[in-house]
Amino acid sequence: MVYRPTVRYHEYFRKYVDDLFSLTSLDRSQIIRAALFTAAYSNDFKNLMKQYLKNEEAVIPFPSWKRTEKKYWLEMNPETYGEISTADVEKVLEQEKAVARIQKTAEGGRDVPTPAVDTKGTSKKIEVKNKGGIVLSLG
Repeated sequence: MVYRPTVRYHEYFRKYVDDLFSLTSLDRSQIIRAALFTAAYSNDFKNLMKQYLKNEEAVIPFPSWKRTEKKYWLEMNPETYGEISTADVEKVLEQEKAVARIQKTAEGGRDVPTPAVDTKGTSKKIEVKNKGGIVLSLG
């Protein structure tokens, strides 16, 4: 199950998230999830939350994930984490290039464009289409 809250925050936070977005291969949701993921283990965050507890005797909850379980911030649906690896994507692209070379030869040497696909990270669904009529879907 995926929880989709609406988050409203100051322009400073938007600029910070946008700056991280432009410097990394992460999307904005991953950046915000990473902040929540690490906040649970941060003493600064815990001390900040303690100031606003409704009951002085209340205890800040301990996270149900481990620090090493990056799947919880990398993927919106952690159950799909790691289903398609970068190596799998590269293998499919190599197969696509081989088919394109065969097609190029069959069509008298006409160049067949191959798609540009970013192979960084993982994804739940990848679809590669070739304008020569080949459609390859994974996921």
